[in-house]
Amino acid sequence: MSSSSSVAAERLHAYVLRHSHTWEQVDHAATRGFKVIGHRGAAGHAPENTFAAFDHGLFMGVDGVETDVRLTRDGALVLMHDATVDRTTDGTGAIADLTHGQVAMLDAAARFREGQHQFGAQGVPRLEDFLDRYGGRTTFRLEIKAAGAEAGTVRAVRSRALTETVIYTSFQIESVRALRRAAPEAQVAHLSNVATFDEHAIQLALDAGANEIAPRAERVTPEMVQRAQAAGLRVWAWGIKEPAALRHAISAGIGGCTLDNPEWADSAR
Repeated sequence: MSSSSSVAAERLHAYVLRHSHTWEQVDHAATRGFKVIGHRGAAGHAPENTFAAFDHGLFMGVDGVETDVRLTRDGALVLMHDATVDRTTDGTGAIADLTHGQVAMLDAAARFREGQHQFGAQGVPRLEDFLDRYGGRTTFRLEIKAAGAEAGTVRAVRSRALTETVIYTSFQIESVRALRRAAPEAQVAHLSNVATFDEHAIQLALDAGANEIAPRAERVTPEMVQRAQAAGLRVWAWGIKEPAALRHAISAGIGGCTLDNPEWADSAR
């Protein structure tokens, strides 16, 4: 890395040490620092990104919950993974083309297990309502899915004095940069989907101002985890669809991950 990059890495490393809060540095001799985050609440057990899923994740004992933030046509911040409502609700159309009033009428549990479940109808939560319900009860990973949602998300978090419990994440490097500009004090993670987790991926995250890099789980290696940590980045992982992938990622030294099925970690960490 260049000398300027080394300075940036040292600055970020110092920041992480000061502000890591509940996200402990990995103990390579054990996995007691490993954190399990309920993916979209606990999407393997309840309708994703609904209060039912977040409640279920907390009931299961997760260390935090993850969700996705998008903007409606009239600028409301809502929790939805996909760009459209088709897969998870009883409606159709792109979130960006719908008003919040239209989104609020949808049942976000309509397609979970083909409607055969005990959770009843579930609304699409607004970010503000989500933070009001769970603030002070857990930690958060807020993934920015729509460009332009960064500043509003930061404002919603700051106004509730929840910055200390939030990590902002995004696959989009421009959103990582926007989050860093909007919140110089915040924890920001780049969700990396590159074919190879390598020095270039690490440098990209550093240059964007990230405190953390999160590659796809099967792409992490002990060597690159150690290199990223030496550069001042935490390393987490995403995309874990089977317990074997979780065991691989933990053995590589990651600090935590998001899981649809948090119970997988019981025997893995």
